[in-house]
Amino acid sequence: MRGFRIIGILSLLFLSVACRPRSAPGPATAAPASPTVMPTAAVPSPTPTPSIPGLGDPVPAGGEPVSPDNLSRLQPIWRARWPVWMDLRPASETLIGVGADVMIMSPSDLEIRSSFPLPPHTEFPNALAVSGDHRMAVVGTSDGVLWRMDLVHGEIRGEGRISGSIEALAFLDPQGQRVAVLADGLRIWEADGSISPPVGELPQKNYAGQFSPDGRWALAVDNRGVGGLYEVPSGTPVLSFTVPFTSPRAVALHPNAQDAAVAGKNAVIIFRLDHGQKRAEVRQQLGRSNVRSVDGSASLLAILSEEGGGTRLQILRWESLESVVNLLLDRPFSAVRLDEEGGRVYLIGLNRVEARSLSDGQLLQRREHPRTAFGIPLWEQRALVLSSGPRAGRDPGVALLDLATGRLRWHQILKSPVRSAWVDPKGRWVAAALEDQSVEFLRLETGESIRRLELPDVAWLGPDGQGRGLIGLRGNTVALWPVEGRSPVWQRALPTPRDLELIGAVSSRWIAVAPSLGQDTRFGEYNRIWVIDHEGNIRSTLHDRYDFGNIYKLEWFSDHLIVYLSYPSSSVQASIFSIPDGQRVAYARLRGAYMGASVSWWPDRRSGVVNDLHDGLTAFWVEGQTAPLRTLQDEEGVMVRDLQRVGQGSWLLAGAQEVRVQRGEKRVTWWFRRGGRLQAFDLDGKQKVWEQPLPFSLLWMALSPDGRWVIVGGAEGIVEVWGIR
Repeated sequence: MRGFRIIGILSLLFLSVACRPRSAPGPATAAPASPTVMPTAAVPSPTPTPSIPGLGDPVPAGGEPVSPDNLSRLQPIWRARWPVWMDLRPASETLIGVGADVMIMSPSDLEIRSSFPLPPHTEFPNALAVSGDHRMAVVGTSDGVLWRMDLVHGEIRGEGRISGSIEALAFLDPQGQRVAVLADGLRIWEADGSISPPVGELPQKNYAGQFSPDGRWALAVDNRGVGGLYEVPSGTPVLSFTVPFTSPRAVALHPNAQDAAVAGKNAVIIFRLDHGQKRAEVRQQLGRSNVRSVDGSASLLAILSEEGGGTRLQILRWESLESVVNLLLDRPFSAVRLDEEGGRVYLIGLNRVEARSLSDGQLLQRREHPRTAFGIPLWEQRALVLSSGPRAGRDPGVALLDLATGRLRWHQILKSPVRSAWVDPKGRWVAAALEDQSVEFLRLETGESIRRLELPDVAWLGPDGQGRGLIGLRGNTVALWPVEGRSPVWQRALPTPRDLELIGAVSSRWIAVAPSLGQDTRFGEYNRIWVIDHEGNIRSTLHDRYDFGNIYKLEWFSDHLIVYLSYPSSSVQASIFSIPDGQRVAYARLRGAYMGASVSWWPDRRSGVVNDLHDGLTAFWVEGQTAPLRTLQDEEGVMVRDLQRVGQGSWLLAGAQEVRVQRGEKRVTWWFRRGGRLQAFDLDGKQKVWEQPLPFSLLWMALSPDGRWVIVGGAEGIVEVWGIR
């Protein structure tokens, strides 16, 4: 069940992304993660780390455009990198953090004293333990990889692999020689590198588990809600219990195993564990919305849950269940860690860490940086808007990275996490659609707020081509809401019932709106597509000539509209229409109705590419009435994120992400690995012609209009610019 924490951290996008419907992104550009005192030797000599590591120098200007002749010389020429945090462990006078690196941090200011990278091309870590003498750490991932890290010398001292996701880790001795591992059951990792087979009677899959700090006890609750307390290392059951929900999200265990907490999606059950009577007594059941994490210390229990667009932090006393801290925070967090001895509680988000007082919850220190989950390049200004949307939400920050100076120009924290972000076509403002369904307009140069629109019933589609504001759907009405002013610039009511769900997409010239019927046949007579210009005039209506089936997504590719359709026969296809005449020029079959699947189309070549995500890239050509297909790439462990044409020729540049795929009965789940790829394909040759592995993940890729720069963004807090050398 640690996989839930991964999903929460990256919304998905990041470490675990499930194939289920989600809002299609609008156009983002004009172009298509009781201790003893630490011995002095345990912490390396502090080395000052800049608040924004890797920034300071401008991106080199000039360079020659990327072409088939010089592709072998395409190399990284600039990088910005910020730390990411998946977990923290307080250890007396220091903090041990883990993300893409193992980090030794200062508790007083949360600065990183030193960091040691974990091997690339593996999954992100989701379990961490620190030895009693604070000299060793052990890290585990969801694909069963273990690393033993020497914190004094910053070296990996051992690596292990097992078949199950690592749920929890604990050292069984102060020196860090033996490690208890909760994965496919309970295993023991010995100092000689051997790993025992599962011992005892612990669940071997689909459960949430935790150790006591000394590794003596293990608590596990499976997906049916059946839990138990076990002795370690034998795995002998001590007692069992049940909780009134399935699929537990997190558990917390008192250091001496006399109390426990089990969190479901909307409740936390607190137990008193009676070893002698071999029973668990329910002390209290707390209702909470979307519980993210729980943690226990000698006296306290911390509960982290979502509320609105922020996070509810509650800290209780185990003994009396009295509330010590109860705060609603305006930022989203994914994990909580108690440091009772230091009087602090740490809140962890992928790109932020906060330290707060255990006495009153007051903020003591914060370390924060922009998310790199999505980038909107502004080539004329040599700048980059960084945001968590539209691909990965749960972060309220928007920032402008100035490539001409190499520094952040501004970083604005908004009222709610970002769902989608767009830039004014004339370069004056940034618009961020937030989870609370409002929109914030920010001045591009300074980041200051221009206006906040509170329109909770509007589904935002994208920016107006003249930069006047944002276009959105409200009931059966399409409207343009201005950056400044109270009333819409224009609004157009469509001839549909108000309770008919509409979807849409915006290009620089056109707006497309259609009903999303699903299996609802009541509105079959409205199954059509309206094409509207940016003044609100209906320029074309597509219907009658084509059986649209269920329209589940609309996208623009230049002046062509791509309509994604599913049919009762389970067939799925994308039809491509030229606009405004409404002629269908091509269609491509898809493997499934995945919202992330996309189709690219180049009318001058009468060819396109289907990116099915699950099944690689497939090229198609229109020759008369037929559309021959050719597989460009079919590799299950690779997910293509972005695909762009190089110049006006037949070459395509792709940014891809390494993944691990798990196919279930009803859905497919991807776990992201810390590895990506830049690739090139030749449509004429119908094959891949170049590939460059990346030691970090790749969430997005963009090619400059002049073809001189390639920019990639990774989940590890990385932005990299590539050019020809």
